[in-house]
Amino acid sequence: MSALTFDGSAEPPLLKQADPAAVMPPGGGLVLAGGESALDYGIAEIESGADGLPRVHRIVDLPAVPFGIESLDLGGGELMTYESGDGATHLCSRSLTTADAPTAGTRTDRGQPRGAASRPGGKIPSRSRQPSAGPAPTGR
Repeated sequence: MSALTFDGSAEPPLLKQADPAAVMPPGGGLVLAGGESALDYGIAEIESGADGLPRVHRIVDLPAVPFGIESLDLGGGELMTYESGDGATHLCSRSLTTADAPTAGTRTDRGQPRGAASRPGGKIPSRSRQPSAGPAPTGR
């Protein structure tokens, strides 16, 4: 969300993400849900400052909603997960160690898998495996 200017200059950014549903309180301004990212989200009020420029004031923080794990892949000391939530699917990884006790490292977001962003809900399509078209087994 950005502020519109009347002189054609660049629009100053207000919030990187904002819900299109907003409420205009009686005293003026705008109240809406938004933030810088899914981890920095809340209810904010936008109102005019003393200089006439818009000011964003956070009213309350909203906790992040955890992504659900769609699938797991384990190999080579790394745990890969497909995680979905907030209309997107992300590929994440964690390195694994087995020194004294099995432990998983910090979760690293590897971004959206290719093709997932254009799918409804950001889901990765599943593929069914078909048996190879090789020769049929014979009995002995």
